[in-house]
Amino acid sequence: MKITVTHELGKVPVAVLHITGAIDSSNYNEFESAALSSITSGDQYMLLDLANVHFLSSAGLRSLLRIYRQLHSLNDEENTEVRQGILMGTYKSPYLKLLNPSELVIQTLKIAGWDMIFEIHRDLTKAVASFK
Repeated sequence: MKITVTHELGKVPVAVLHITGAIDSSNYNEFESAALSSITSGDQYMLLDLANVHFLSSAGLRSLLRIYRQLHSLNDEENTEVRQGILMGTYKSPYLKLLNPSELVIQTLKIAGWDMIFEIHRDLTKAVASFK
């Protein structure tokens, strides 16, 4: 797995993690560590570029959840509103979004029900502009 981090400026600064390779039980710690390091450095909005991720395992899904929770904890979002939005299928994370996931990764997200929580974008500029 290879991870590079760039920063884009839209309405807010966005950390973009460009990931190459599978996110699975052999390397999810590396993925999670890179994201959490970015957050520790002050990044509050994150876009995961998954164009070169050919596989996302349950370990990768757990890492996505940990990253989402860490970003969520930095912001003052009302938990009851989030829960209600998730139950109604209307909630989308304003802090963590996905760019160009493959069809296989999208299917994994759908099976887990997480395609309803994470916005999926196909264009970097539009994805960055979608934050706040």
